[in-house]
Amino acid sequence: MLQLNESELAEVLTTDIPEKFKITIVVVNSHRNMEWISEAVFSAQNQKTSVEIEYVIIDNPNGRWSISEAFNRGVQKAKTEYVLLLSDDDKLHNTAVDLLVRVALWAKTHRPEVYRVACKSLLIEETGEMICKSNIVCMGMFKKEVLDTFGGFPDVPWWHYSTTHLVNPEQLFDLQVDGYNTIIIEPTLYFMRLHNG
Repeated sequence: MLQLNESELAEVLTTDIPEKFKITIVVVNSHRNMEWISEAVFSAQNQKTSVEIEYVIIDNPNGRWSISEAFNRGVQKAKTEYVLLLSDDDKLHNTAVDLLVRVALWAKTHRPEVYRVACKSLLIEETGEMICKSNIVCMGMFKKEVLDTFGGFPDVPWWHYSTTHLVNPEQLFDLQVDGYNTIIIEPTLYFMRLHNG
């Protein structure tokens, strides 16, 4: 995993976002709390950015599918180069999309091997606790072509979600899943709610 140094971050912040640049946000609604899904979608819609956002909302009541299968169904419907994943128990900071997109665009020129941009940590809303969880898949943005090429996320328990589970080990080739294919950024852009189950 790569972390940006100060000069690289300065470059990122001045990276231009092309006019009408689009991403897709895939939101999985597991119907745990209807107020949460409303807040999750609102946080995605309330972004301070020029990026055009398309939404795919996957209804997954009572865990009809695993969370990985639900995300995969959403990714399959996306038509943009980049896909951001959001669970119904998470919210985005209002600068999340803008920063993630700028990092991704910067990486296309300077770190072409990178296919994922993720946050180093998230904030638990109820407790104010900061936890380092950069290995959680839903905390970041992916190049859709990588997910398409390797068939998306395998059906593993949510607590095992990490870049090491993105693809079958036999299909890693030169992606270096545990290495330089992810850029980790410091700002906390995700907020998580606590729940049982």
